[in-house]
Amino acid sequence: MAALIGVAAMAGASPASAVVLKTELNQVALDTANASNFGAIFSNQPAFNLAFGFTLGTDMDAISSITTTLNTSNDVDFSSVLLDGYAFTQTGFDGSGAEVWELLMPVSLSAGLHNIFVNGTTGPSRNGSFGGNLELSAPAVPEPATWAMMLVGFGAIGASVRRSRRTMRHVLQAA
Repeated sequence: MAALIGVAAMAGASPASAVVLKTELNQVALDTANASNFGAIFSNQPAFNLAFGFTLGTDMDAISSITTTLNTSNDVDFSSVLLDGYAFTQTGFDGSGAEVWELLMPVSLSAGLHNIFVNGTTGPSRNGSFGGNLELSAPAVPEPATWAMMLVGFGAIGASVRRSRRTMRHVLQAA
């Protein structure tokens, strides 16, 4: 799996300041067949504001999720997670006890630059980590054969309506 991993470096800022990093997910081409991964590891940081950027060459649909393990030394509390302004929602916990935030519906993204913004705080240890994934897929577009079948269907419906009108006229004239 050629998944892209963007890991924010441990920052050496003073403990009172938040980590503000921008990491490009497109250091290599995004994996449109599988999930592209992103995440961060923090050391001695009470808060963070991260942006993971990526560029699309064509329109795509995106789904994404992000997780962190609770009640460990690397616990992270998310205050917001956004993909181009579309908010992730905390959906609960997975089987391993990890907190899960997800986009509830696929987001249609046009070609160009996009960002995933992750904001939050670390636990009492000021250490933390999280991981996320971004899955891209081509938007659903009917194939030419589907369009042709639809047009033939409309034609058949029109022909049957026209034929039934002729039959009704003959029946009414005979009566």
